[in-house]
Amino acid sequence: MKSQTRKILLLLAEAFFYCLGGVALFQILWFFIQDLFSTDHAFLYFLPYYLSCLLPAYLVVILHKIRHPTSEIGKKRWMKVNSFVLGGISLALLILDIVYLSTGTYDSILLHQAGPLFPLSNLIFLGLTLLFAIGFFLFTLPRFFHFEESEVLPKKRFGTLESVLVGASFPFACGFLGDFLLFPSLMDYSGQNAFLTFPVYLLMLFPSLCLLMREIFRDFLSKDQRYKATLPTLFVEGVLGLVLVLWMCIGLSCNGDFIIVSMTAHFPIDFMGSMMLGPYFLFFLGLLYPGLSTLFYLLRPASEE
Repeated sequence: MKSQTRKILLLLAEAFFYCLGGVALFQILWFFIQDLFSTDHAFLYFLPYYLSCLLPAYLVVILHKIRHPTSEIGKKRWMKVNSFVLGGISLALLILDIVYLSTGTYDSILLHQAGPLFPLSNLIFLGLTLLFAIGFFLFTLPRFFHFEESEVLPKKRFGTLESVLVGASFPFACGFLGDFLLFPSLMDYSGQNAFLTFPVYLLMLFPSLCLLMREIFRDFLSKDQRYKATLPTLFVEGVLGLVLVLWMCIGLSCNGDFIIVSMTAHFPIDFMGSMMLGPYFLFFLGLLYPGLSTLFYLLRPASEE
């Protein structure tokens, strides 16, 4: 397979699991909050489901490291180690689901609780992740694994710090994307606050779009193209993030209840826990991604771009 085709397929695979991971993270947040404030706690009952919903995000981490290895030896080791970890977790959760079914904890293969096909959907998904783990291991074998040192990216001066900061914000960006993708089933169709909710939805999508642009620049643009395109792109992202944050702030100052009235389903922690965390995280993420990227771009020597 040609290098460019492989890059596209790996990026599409990572994007798919990123979207799936976002939806899964948002769903387990809803389930966990409902369970936390319920008198009939069912945490152990849904434990395999909770843990299974974390696996798509784990697959994103695995694929991202495969796409951007520090070395080809490191990539092979990463694939082999994580194939065992992913396979072990998937197999353990699969066995736990089967035990729940056999002991009557789940009294049917279709309970219609965590989705219409639960727990059958969980069994199928865990089977697929187990196959992915086997696939990762097979691709470390000499027959499939080939050294291509040209694919290895050079280390950057602030690369580790940037990776840590972006990595720490990854669950929030991913979760808000899942929140955005579920908006057809969660949005307020009355339209009474449509103008005010519009920037909120865009802020849910904005961090993930910024990350996608970084990946496209890194994989598909030459060094000269990146150098020319990065600063204008960062400027546009910065202006857009600032406009969306200000738009949301103005909306809250004009009508402080519009999120409660029209977006309760999108912010479960805020309304079940009487907190206002969601909008503050959106403010932060809307300014963090373009701000961080611009800062590291200005501090980094042009030779590294």
